[in-house]
Amino acid sequence: MSDNSIISQAKLNNDTSMVDAALTYAQRWGWPVLPLHSIGLAGSCTCGRADCGSPGKHPRTPRGLKDATRDVITIRNWWRAFPNANIGITTGAASGFFVLDVDGEEGEKSLAELEAKHGGLPETVTSITGGGGRHLFFRWPGRAIPNKVGLLPGLDARGDGGYIVAPPSNHISGERYAWRVFLSPDEATLAVAPLWLLDLLCSD
Repeated sequence: MSDNSIISQAKLNNDTSMVDAALTYAQRWGWPVLPLHSIGLAGSCTCGRADCGSPGKHPRTPRGLKDATRDVITIRNWWRAFPNANIGITTGAASGFFVLDVDGEEGEKSLAELEAKHGGLPETVTSITGGGGRHLFFRWPGRAIPNKVGLLPGLDARGDGGYIVAPPSNHISGERYAWRVFLSPDEATLAVAPLWLLDLLCSD
């Protein structure tokens, strides 16, 4: 059995190395990945900019999101050059999912208000962000889903032309992104988003 086959069949968990996780995302689920800057030993972004506005979250490659790939050799070379690089996964049609980013208590309050009005969201693949929020993954619906920052207080959306930071990437808080128990891609399926959420995301 080849090394690539071993990686593709290994169970993904929150202790998986960066390169193995990146390869698993690309090989098993066909999600294009790219290396991101990470948080260094000094607790700052590895880009070296003291005023970095997105520590540990922006691409390390020259073309950014356009460099995202499923190619095993490219991925191995990236993480050979940057062993501790955080992992970005493209969202939208390229990966087959979009993400609702629920940021902390403010985001949870906004989501609760939406669910009280429209109905609850289905259980789906979910990760916990390093900042204590949640990424809810939904099946791409076959039409463009825009990226929206500030959809509601504490709620953002990552769709076509966007990306998310994936487990086990590190965060400026000192915590790591992690798959929620029983809701990792190994253990759950991407839910179909309700129409009310799609309408909200696609409204002007």
